[in-house]
Amino acid sequence: MLSRNIKSISKLLGYVLMYGVFLTLLPTFWRCGNPNATEHIVLRDDSTRIVREYDVLKGTKVKHGKLTVKDFDGKMYEESNFDHGKLSGVQKLYTKGKLYSIAHFKDSIIHGLYTSYHIETGEPYVIGNYNMGVMEGKWKTYTNQGKLKEIVTFKNNEENGPFVEFWPNGKIKAEGEYLNGDNENGLLYLYSPNGVLYKKMECKEGNCHTIWEKGKEEKKGQ
Repeated sequence: MLSRNIKSISKLLGYVLMYGVFLTLLPTFWRCGNPNATEHIVLRDDSTRIVREYDVLKGTKVKHGKLTVKDFDGKMYEESNFDHGKLSGVQKLYTKGKLYSIAHFKDSIIHGLYTSYHIETGEPYVIGNYNMGVMEGKWKTYTNQGKLKEIVTFKNNEENGPFVEFWPNGKIKAEGEYLNGDNENGLLYLYSPNGVLYKKMECKEGNCHTIWEKGKEEKKGQ
Protein backbone atom coordinates (compact mmCIF):
# COMPACT_ATOMS: atom_id res chain seq x y z
CA MET A 1 0.00 0.00 0.00
CA LEU A 2 2.82 2.37 0.95
CA SER A 3 4.65 1.62 -2.30
CA ARG A 4 1.47 2.31 -4.26
CA ASN A 5 1.01 5.67 -2.48
CA ILE A 6 4.59 6.61 -3.17
CA LYS A 7 4.12 5.81 -6.85
CA SER A 8 0.95 7.89 -6.93
CA ILE A 9 2.70 10.82 -5.25
CA SER A 10 5.66 10.46 -7.58
CA LYS A 11 3.32 10.44 -10.58
CA LEU A 12 1.51 13.52 -9.27
CA LEU A 13 4.81 15.33 -8.70
CA GLY A 14 5.78 14.47 -12.23
CA TYR A 15 2.60 16.10 -13.54
CA VAL A 16 3.24 19.17 -11.39
CA LEU A 17 6.82 19.39 -12.65
CA MET A 18 5.69 19.08 -16.28
CA TYR A 19 3.01 21.73 -15.71
CA GLY A 20 5.63 24.07 -14.20
CA VAL A 21 7.91 23.59 -17.18
CA PHE A 22 4.96 24.23 -19.50
CA LEU A 23 4.14 27.51 -17.73
CA THR A 24 7.78 28.55 -17.94
CA LEU A 25 7.98 27.88 -21.66
CA LEU A 26 4.52 29.24 -22.47
CA PRO A 27 5.77 32.80 -23.27
CA THR A 28 8.32 31.28 -25.66
CA PHE A 29 5.66 29.15 -27.34
CA TRP A 30 3.40 32.19 -27.57
CA ARG A 31 6.20 34.28 -29.05
CA CYS A 32 6.91 31.60 -31.65
CA GLY A 33 3.25 31.29 -32.50
CA ASN A 34 2.73 35.06 -32.60
CA PRO A 35 5.85 36.93 -33.80
CA ASN A 36 4.11 40.27 -33.16
CA ALA A 37 3.34 39.59 -29.51
CA THR A 38 4.37 42.56 -27.38
CA GLU A 39 4.97 43.55 -23.79
CA HIS A 40 4.41 47.00 -22.31
CA ILE A 41 7.32 48.97 -20.86
CA VAL A 42 6.79 51.83 -18.38
CA LEU A 43 9.63 54.07 -17.25
CA ARG A 44 9.26 56.41 -14.28
CA ASP A 45 11.33 59.25 -12.84
CA ASP A 46 12.51 59.51 -9.24
CA SER A 47 9.08 60.72 -8.14
CA THR A 48 7.49 57.61 -9.75
CA ARG A 49 5.87 59.78 -12.41
CA ILE A 50 5.55 58.05 -15.77
CA VAL A 51 7.90 59.68 -18.30
CA ARG A 52 7.95 57.10 -21.07
CA GLU A 53 5.70 54.24 -22.19
CA TYR A 54 6.10 51.94 -25.15
CA ASP A 55 5.66 48.40 -26.40
CA VAL A 56 8.40 46.02 -27.46
CA LEU A 57 8.34 42.64 -29.16
CA LYS A 58 8.21 40.02 -26.43
CA GLY A 59 11.62 38.98 -25.20
CA THR A 60 13.41 41.76 -27.10
CA LYS A 61 14.13 45.50 -26.88
CA VAL A 62 12.65 46.15 -30.32
CA LYS A 63 9.93 48.81 -30.18
CA HIS A 64 6.66 47.75 -31.80
CA GLY A 65 3.55 49.84 -31.26
CA LYS A 66 2.84 53.19 -29.66
CA LEU A 67 5.38 55.26 -27.75
CA THR A 68 4.58 58.24 -25.53
CA VAL A 69 7.09 60.56 -23.86
CA LYS A 70 6.33 63.27 -21.30
CA ASP A 71 8.47 66.23 -20.23
CA PHE A 72 9.63 67.15 -16.71
CA ASP A 73 6.28 68.87 -16.06
CA GLY A 74 4.34 65.74 -16.94
CA LYS A 75 3.07 67.24 -20.19
CA MET A 76 3.03 65.35 -23.46
CA TYR A 77 6.26 65.69 -25.45
CA GLU A 78 6.05 62.97 -28.09
CA GLU A 79 3.61 60.44 -29.52
CA SER A 80 5.09 58.04 -32.06
CA ASN A 81 4.44 54.64 -33.60
CA PHE A 82 6.94 51.87 -34.30
CA ASP A 83 6.81 48.86 -36.57
CA HIS A 84 9.48 46.27 -35.70
CA GLY A 85 11.88 48.92 -34.43
CA LYS A 86 11.26 51.53 -37.11
CA LEU A 87 9.24 54.73 -36.92
CA SER A 88 6.06 54.21 -38.89
CA GLY A 89 2.92 56.26 -39.39
CA VAL A 90 2.08 59.43 -37.48
CA GLN A 91 4.44 61.19 -35.08
CA LYS A 92 3.27 64.13 -32.96
CA LEU A 93 5.66 66.43 -31.12
CA TYR A 94 4.68 68.91 -28.41
CA THR A 95 6.15 71.93 -26.66
CA LYS A 96 4.96 72.43 -23.09
CA GLY A 97 2.00 70.21 -23.86
CA LYS A 98 0.99 72.15 -26.98
CA LEU A 99 1.08 70.51 -30.39
CA TYR A 100 4.19 71.58 -32.33
CA SER A 101 4.23 69.28 -35.37
CA ILE A 102 2.65 66.28 -37.06
CA ALA A 103 4.81 64.19 -39.36
CA HIS A 104 4.48 60.85 -41.11
CA PHE A 105 7.20 58.21 -41.26
CA LYS A 106 7.99 55.14 -43.33
CA ASP A 107 10.84 52.84 -42.25
CA SER A 108 12.08 55.61 -39.90
CA ILE A 109 12.25 58.10 -42.79
CA ILE A 110 9.97 61.13 -42.81
CA HIS A 111 7.55 60.66 -45.71
CA GLY A 112 4.27 62.34 -46.59
CA LEU A 113 2.42 65.33 -45.18
CA TYR A 114 4.17 67.49 -42.60
CA THR A 115 2.56 70.24 -40.54
CA SER A 116 4.05 72.49 -37.86
CA TYR A 117 2.02 74.84 -35.67
CA HIS A 118 2.25 78.26 -34.02
CA ILE A 119 2.49 77.43 -30.31
CA GLU A 120 0.76 80.62 -29.18
CA THR A 121 -2.35 80.22 -31.36
CA GLY A 122 -2.41 76.57 -32.48
CA GLU A 123 -2.75 77.68 -36.10
CA PRO A 124 -0.74 75.89 -38.82
CA TYR A 125 2.67 77.45 -39.41
CA VAL A 126 4.21 75.35 -42.20
CA ILE A 127 2.55 72.71 -44.38
CA GLY A 128 4.37 70.64 -46.98
CA ASN A 129 5.30 67.16 -48.17
CA TYR A 130 8.34 64.93 -47.82
CA ASN A 131 9.24 62.22 -50.29
CA MET A 132 11.38 59.71 -48.35
CA GLY A 133 13.15 62.42 -46.38
CA VAL A 134 13.27 65.00 -49.15
CA MET A 135 11.23 68.22 -49.18
CA GLU A 136 9.37 68.43 -52.47
CA GLY A 137 6.47 70.29 -54.07
CA LYS A 138 4.69 73.34 -52.72
CA TRP A 139 5.30 74.34 -49.10
CA LYS A 140 3.00 76.89 -47.49
CA THR A 141 3.76 79.23 -44.59
CA TYR A 142 1.02 80.90 -42.51
CA THR A 143 0.84 83.73 -39.98
CA ASN A 144 -0.11 82.97 -36.37
CA GLN A 145 -3.63 84.12 -37.32
CA GLY A 146 -3.93 81.45 -40.01
CA LYS A 147 -3.42 83.71 -43.04
CA LEU A 148 -1.38 82.47 -45.97
CA LYS A 149 2.03 84.17 -45.97
CA GLU A 150 4.07 82.40 -48.64
CA ILE A 151 4.03 79.51 -51.13
CA VAL A 152 7.42 78.11 -52.11
CA THR A 153 8.30 75.27 -54.47
CA PHE A 154 10.87 72.79 -53.15
CA LYS A 155 13.01 70.25 -54.93
CA ASN A 156 15.83 68.20 -53.38
CA ASN A 157 15.34 69.87 -49.99
CA GLU A 158 15.90 73.38 -51.37
CA GLU A 159 13.80 76.18 -52.78
CA ASN A 160 13.69 75.54 -56.52
CA GLY A 161 10.92 76.98 -58.66
CA PRO A 162 8.10 79.51 -58.34
CA PHE A 163 7.31 81.33 -55.10
CA VAL A 164 4.61 83.80 -54.05
CA GLU A 165 4.53 86.05 -50.95
CA PHE A 166 1.33 87.65 -49.64
CA TRP A 167 0.39 90.79 -47.72
CA PRO A 168 -1.72 90.29 -44.56
CA ASN A 169 -4.79 91.35 -46.59
CA GLY A 170 -4.27 88.43 -48.97
CA LYS A 171 -2.92 90.47 -51.87
CA ILE A 172 0.23 89.28 -53.61
CA LYS A 173 3.35 90.96 -52.23
CA ALA A 174 6.01 89.39 -54.45
CA GLU A 175 6.35 86.60 -56.98
CA GLY A 176 9.24 85.07 -58.84
CA GLU A 177 11.43 81.97 -58.73
CA TYR A 178 14.11 80.59 -56.43
CA LEU A 179 17.17 78.64 -57.49
CA ASN A 180 19.05 76.23 -55.21
CA GLY A 181 17.86 77.88 -52.02
CA ASP A 182 16.58 81.30 -51.03
CA ASN A 183 18.06 82.87 -54.15
CA GLU A 184 15.79 84.85 -56.46
CA ASN A 185 16.48 83.98 -60.08
CA GLY A 186 14.87 85.50 -63.19
CA LEU A 187 12.15 88.14 -63.07
CA LEU A 188 10.93 89.30 -59.66
CA TYR A 189 7.65 91.23 -59.38
CA LEU A 190 6.85 93.40 -56.36
CA TYR A 191 3.35 94.65 -55.50
CA SER A 192 1.89 97.24 -53.14
CA PRO A 193 -0.62 96.21 -50.41
CA ASN A 194 -3.49 97.16 -52.74
CA GLY A 195 -2.27 94.73 -55.38
CA VAL A 196 -0.64 97.18 -57.80
CA LEU A 197 2.65 96.21 -59.44
CA TYR A 198 5.24 98.84 -58.55
CA LYS A 199 8.59 97.24 -59.41
CA LYS A 200 10.19 94.66 -61.66
CA MET A 201 13.64 93.27 -60.97
CA GLU A 202 16.03 91.04 -62.84
CA CYS A 203 17.73 88.52 -60.57
CA LYS A 204 20.55 86.04 -60.89
CA GLU A 205 21.15 83.65 -58.03
CA GLY A 206 20.00 86.17 -55.42
CA ASN A 207 21.52 89.31 -56.90
CA CYS A 208 18.74 91.60 -58.18
CA HIS A 209 18.58 94.97 -59.92
CA THR A 210 15.57 97.07 -60.85
CA ILE A 211 14.57 97.12 -64.51
CA TRP A 212 11.24 98.95 -64.07
CA GLU A 213 9.62 101.01 -61.34
CA LYS A 214 6.14 102.53 -61.36
CA GLY A 215 6.15 106.32 -61.58
CA LYS A 216 9.72 106.75 -62.75
CA GLU A 217 8.97 105.57 -66.26
CA GLU A 218 5.83 107.72 -66.37
CA LYS A 219 7.82 110.85 -65.44
CA LYS A 220 10.34 110.13 -68.20
CA GLY A 221 7.52 110.00 -70.73
CA GLN A 222 6.08 113.38 -69.73
